[in-house]
Amino acid sequence: MGKRRNGSSRRAMPTHSLVSALNPQLLTMAAAHLNDEGKTLRPTLLQDMIGNLFPVASTKPLIRAWRTLLLGPALFRYDDAEAFAQLVAHADEVANELLDTFGWLLDVKRDYACIVRASGMSTGPVTSFTPFGTSDQMALLICTAIREQVTGGAWPKPDSYGCLHVTTEDMNALFYTLRERYGENWGNEARSKSSRTLLNDIYRKMRQVGLLRGPDGAGNVLILPTAARYSVTYEKAGQESKATSKQKIKSMAAALPGMDEAE
Repeated sequence: MGKRRNGSSRRAMPTHSLVSALNPQLLTMAAAHLNDEGKTLRPTLLQDMIGNLFPVASTKPLIRAWRTLLLGPALFRYDDAEAFAQLVAHADEVANELLDTFGWLLDVKRDYACIVRASGMSTGPVTSFTPFGTSDQMALLICTAIREQVTGGAWPKPDSYGCLHVTTEDMNALFYTLRERYGENWGNEARSKSSRTLLNDIYRKMRQVGLLRGPDGAGNVLILPTAARYSVTYEKAGQESKATSKQKIKSMAAALPGMDEAE
């Protein structure tokens, strides 16, 4: 028995309960579901993909929450409302366990939860942003532009899960504006690429970090509530970077209208 920060006892999560045996057939079914363009934007709850064909379907919600948090990048209420509710109910003990075991923090918002790791710590399977990669900068800039679109009323407000539903046409127009405004800050390689190629790079990065899903076969894109974590700008917007220096990006957490992130 460990001790919680408030002095009361708590029960640690047994490590073995978080480990699931490798099942090639299960992986094949899940991969087929995730690679189906018609299902790209749907929730990724494993039970919805496989039904009751495997024992994993009976996994307890809190165990699902733990596994999703550790694998990253985030646990979304959109994907598994039951597991998210259990995490909220046990947030203190989960947060204490993460801090005591790994030195990590738990960040729980209205529509998602994620682990926050200190700079320089290993992120495990989770992909993160850096302020120096061009694709990272473009992805962060587009998060800011998305907020501006919603704030200005050009895009619809998020749904009840904090997700935005847009199209590739919306994203194309948004990126064109960003490139006109900030393109001189990007490296020669990025400036030589087509907007479509760069936007595909951005999609890939945002999917890896857990900010976006899609586009699907019909050209629909789902912006996840984690996109509200980022707001960035160049210190000297519009000026070309020198080859020997790297432009710094200022960032801060912020919320989209309708994505109010409750503490």
